Amino acid sequence: MRRGVAWCQPPWDTDLGLSHVDKYTYSSEEYIKAGALLATGILNTSIRSENDTAKALLGDYVDNKSVPLKTGAVIGLGLAYAGSHRRDLAELLLPLVADDATSMEIASLAALAVGFIFVGSEDGESSSTILQTLMERDDKQLEEKWARFMGLGLALLYLSRLCVFLSL
Repeated sequence: MRRGVAWCQPPWDTDLGLSHVDKYTYSSEEYIKAGALLATGILNTSIRSENDTAKALLGDYVDNKSVPLKTGAVIGLGLAYAGSHRRDLAELLLPLVADDATSMEIASLAALAVGFIFVGSEDGESSSTILQTLMERDDKQLEEKWARFMGLGLALLYLSRLCVFLSL
């Protein structure tokens, strides 16, 4: 049993990793800062603590006007909380998916992050929001390369659920 527990824990020290990444969050270059936000999400993958470090560090950037910062934060949250099924993160990300004023890039990456977080859950709210967005977007927007990620986010919600459909 002890061996299995060690396998589930990430092979890195999150605090040490964050101390190395933190200096890049103060960069004046947007892409460097966005990379630091993504790295924060990666460092916090599978980490569950009361501090909720990833949400505290990335949550503020979800509403940032800068596209690189917003995408780094959104995907960082998706990676950090993959499989957690946290409703508070859906409340943070689903408005980005549903808002028509949001670019297809941001909406699709937010849908992908929701898919990561609720993977295999068949979450109704997430599914209906993504489907509604896909139905309401213009054909021109759906032809963008980013639309694929929205479909992938939807598919992740139903990952490993084929046996449920086959038993019907």
